[in-house]
Amino acid sequence: MEIRFLKFEGDKNPLPNRKLTKADRDAERMLWKAKISGTRMTNAEVVRRLARSRGRASYKATWALVRRARRRVNRKYAFVIHTASQLNLTEDLVAKWLRQGLLNPENCTTVARILRDYSQQPSSLR
Repeated sequence: MEIRFLKFEGDKNPLPNRKLTKADRDAERMLWKAKISGTRMTNAEVVRRLARSRGRASYKATWALVRRARRRVNRKYAFVIHTASQLNLTEDLVAKWLRQGLLNPENCTTVARILRDYSQQPSSLR
């Protein structure tokens, strides 16, 4: 008797290691900028902007692409916020650093390490 696992718990992305296309990166960049600036951007707005460059033939695929991009952005943002909350940084300071580009998903563990080392120094060395 063969056992099949119908549900996979964890990351729902069927292609976790696929290379991101230009449209993927564009959608992610649009959603990230909206997220850190505090403005709301619907999936329809992103699809409309991307559809101009991709053509109408791939309209359905564009919706799927935007949903995946939003999921990635939310995951990255949650990672940054979680790392910042471990350091007891205020929300407005984190938001300011995000807008200035000082803090992003790629460098937030490095920033956390630097801040942790800094906070553990004796005050006479600061």
